[in-house]
Amino acid sequence: MASSRRPRSRSERNARAMALAALLLVLPVLAGAEEFAIIASRDVPAADLSLEEVRRIFIFKRTVWKPGLPVTVLLPVAGSPARSGLLSKLCRLDEGGLQQLVKLKIFQAELDALPRTAASDAAAVAAIAAGRGLVSIVPASAGPFVGLKVLRVDGK
Repeated sequence: MASSRRPRSRSERNARAMALAALLLVLPVLAGAEEFAIIASRDVPAADLSLEEVRRIFIFKRTVWKPGLPVTVLLPVAGSPARSGLLSKLCRLDEGGLQQLVKLKIFQAELDALPRTAASDAAAVAAIAAGRGLVSIVPASAGPFVGLKVLRVDGK
């Protein structure tokens, strides 16, 4: 019996291989049952960050990747497991603490505006794939992560 599936082109096979390789780099950044991935735009010049560097990014202390390329944090939607884990385990904040931190950073002119929030994990992946200098955290199950980087944390 003949198969109705057409053979995949080389570019399709390469894209699939890259997506699978990216999934292999996904790490349990935050303790718990669910694994999360730190994802970034392809132009971000980082591949491996320390956990402290990741923390500094998400508490708005690291503001540039390199001259001319600012760090733009895309926060997960409020109430999501990614946001809860990010705030409690990595940033050591709750929602109120995040709001106070953002107000302080804006008052001190360290942030120009409120940080962007993704409407969903899929929206975060799409925005980061299309944007420049963006970084976010999503569940590993939100992949495949085609057209963006999955950043290693502490070499893992």
